[in-house]
Amino acid sequence: VRCSRPVCPKGQRAIRREGAARVWAFGCNATQSQSVLHKCCLEKEICMRTCGMEWAKCSEIFGKCAVKTCGEDDSCLDAAETADRLISGGDSHMTVCKAFRDTQHELCTCLPFKEAKEGASVRLASFYAAFKPDRLDENGDVKGAEEVWKKWHGREPELFFELTRKYSIDALDLRIRPDEELARLQAEEEAVRRQAEEEEMAIRREEEERLQRRQAEEMAIRR
Repeated sequence: VRCSRPVCPKGQRAIRREGAARVWAFGCNATQSQSVLHKCCLEKEICMRTCGMEWAKCSEIFGKCAVKTCGEDDSCLDAAETADRLISGGDSHMTVCKAFRDTQHELCTCLPFKEAKEGASVRLASFYAAFKPDRLDENGDVKGAEEVWKKWHGREPELFFELTRKYSIDALDLRIRPDEELARLQAEEEAVRRQAEEEEMAIRREEEERLQRRQAEEMAIRR
């Protein structure tokens, strides 16, 4: 799915709305097959709910994490596709992209570039005040702010994504899916597991029957 429509009008950028809720995430540890990808899911959800982050970047983050986690394990990569659909809200372009924009509009507001840039230091100080107060000096300003913005110049969304990920214990609202949804996900996983076992057994039976026919043919030739 590609969500190319901008969240904000041309000439504006999304910044965190004052009083907005903490970034939240569910992750994907509801089922055994997806639990290994829980970190990847959390990272994408943090990205999806960080003001100004683009959908393509969030998908890239998840993809790299999944490949690093799964390697060449096909079953793990299949689970990653399922997990991605779960945290994205499906695989329909309209549904997924609308949900992404709606969440951005819920947590963020759009400001002209100049105004958004001028308030960046205040937003950074607010983040540290809430989740890492020892990064502030006695005046409430961010220690080493010049070095921070030198490194992250023009990349405020990426900075807040990294900060939320780094301080996720406090900055992230980790939510639990409803019992009904957990039961459904687990039942679906069990159905997939049983189907895979049945398919594997069918393949083994076919191979055994083929071997038996070959042995019978060889015995017939010897006679």
